[in-house]
Amino acid sequence: MKNFVKCSLFLICLLGLSLLVVRWWQLDTLKISDNSGKTYYETSLPSFVIFDTSYKHSVEQTEVQDTYVVTCGKMWSWEERTKSLKAGMPQQAPRCGRFFMTKDWLVYQGGRISWNEFYYRIGNERLGKNKAHLPYLAEKKLYKIVPNKRLILTVQKSSIVKRKSSF
Repeated sequence: MKNFVKCSLFLICLLGLSLLVVRWWQLDTLKISDNSGKTYYETSLPSFVIFDTSYKHSVEQTEVQDTYVVTCGKMWSWEERTKSLKAGMPQQAPRCGRFFMTKDWLVYQGGRISWNEFYYRIGNERLGKNKAHLPYLAEKKLYKIVPNKRLILTVQKSSIVKRKSSF
């Protein structure tokens, strides 16, 4: 009987501690919305989650791919891949980063650039052809889902686990 009381008290304390951790544990929340406030995607993420975007450069008509890492309440630009150095594309390594070429890509990595929020202009069938591969979703052709919109990508710390998508 004595052991049962001790075991029960231990389990109650463990449950209470677990609830406190869940309540105050901070997660990064990635949210995609538009100017009207409509939310298209929102999810809580563990640290160091990667998502990708891609589009066709408006002048060069070549593909550009961007990789971002979500951590510490920000989106960090991790890598950009291009097929061309023309039409205003970078021609050197970012500060605190590196530049190298592969068989198919010109790659810019690092640079310590981060945002809590940035705007992502979506094109259409003719210009842009923007796509995104977001956490927990397959690749989405944004130019078909939300053509000609300006989306707002936001990362903030949140203690509530969230997941919502209308993509």
